[in-house]
Amino acid sequence: MENDSQDTNPDLQYIQIKALDLRIQHTVQTHSEMRGKHGFAKNRRRLWLQAIKRADWGTDGAKGGEPSFDCDSPDFVPSIFPHSSITIDSSGKVARYERKRRRESRAPDERPGVMPDLESAADELSPESALETKYRELREDYSSLKRELEAVQEENQQLKEKLKKSKFGFNSISDSALCFFTGLQNVQAFLWLLSILKRSSAITLKGGLTWENHLLLVLMKLRLALSNKDIAYRFGLPFSTVSKILREWVPLLSSVLKPLVIWPNRGFLVREELASVGATLKIPSFTKGKSQLSGSCVDTSRQLSRVRIHVERVIGQLKNFQILNSVIPISQVDMLDHIVTICAGLTNLKRSVVPRK
Repeated sequence: MENDSQDTNPDLQYIQIKALDLRIQHTVQTHSEMRGKHGFAKNRRRLWLQAIKRADWGTDGAKGGEPSFDCDSPDFVPSIFPHSSITIDSSGKVARYERKRRRESRAPDERPGVMPDLESAADELSPESALETKYRELREDYSSLKRELEAVQEENQQLKEKLKKSKFGFNSISDSALCFFTGLQNVQAFLWLLSILKRSSAITLKGGLTWENHLLLVLMKLRLALSNKDIAYRFGLPFSTVSKILREWVPLLSSVLKPLVIWPNRGFLVREELASVGATLKIPSFTKGKSQLSGSCVDTSRQLSRVRIHVERVIGQLKNFQILNSVIPISQVDMLDHIVTICAGLTNLKRSVVPRK
């Protein structure tokens, strides 16, 4: 009964708490002066008061392990009191503290050069702080990976461009080379012709070639009279694929260019065709059945002879398509008319040889 009265005496409780508070302040002040951290005393005082402030405080004081001035130690504040039968389980905090001590005691060369794993960091922080730390680290990893991805994508695009240029084709040759290989005046004429071909018929692309490379292949055959095996090596195609492309594209290309071709040669009845487009057929006068030509006929023939040079120049351009000067294999004889029509149509797509006044 005497002990019970002492335990419930308010004055005695006040004296005990005050005395313990003074001891704590003295100890913390000494420690703070040694460490030079002003917030240390305030923090420890707050934690101690939270731990010991009970209505049924006993006279025996706090019981626990050896006191410690390390704020990370579980013995920084008391955890076991005689006034309560409930014991706080501090095993988790003790384990975390021991892991921290072991990490700090490692030699510098023994410590891993990477960031501590997220699990250990989360153990030493509150759940909210651990989630914030993990989120921040994941955001940093995401930003780093995103930068690496962008760099890899840029490098990949550059390698693709280099690969395109390393292979023979429309994308790897210059404009002047394209005109040489095709006989066309410029790149615009090439693209215009290609756009008409795309609208004219449904063509199946072969060998993984683009539309541009299909047309380039056919025109190179006509312009340079290359063998099918040569073309196959240049474009990286099987020999049979080249033959199939030529068989499909030559008739189609001939039908597209045929409207551009009119044959105003002797023996061809083209007067009406020329009249339909607003042109007049002019031919030299002949002496057949006549002793001599009249003065007007002689003047007309003389004027026509002056412009005949232009006709010869156009015929010379037509002969620049080497396929017309080569030996046509018997397997391609059925395409000869189409070949001549294509060469004539491509010639007419060039600028006029007659100078404009």
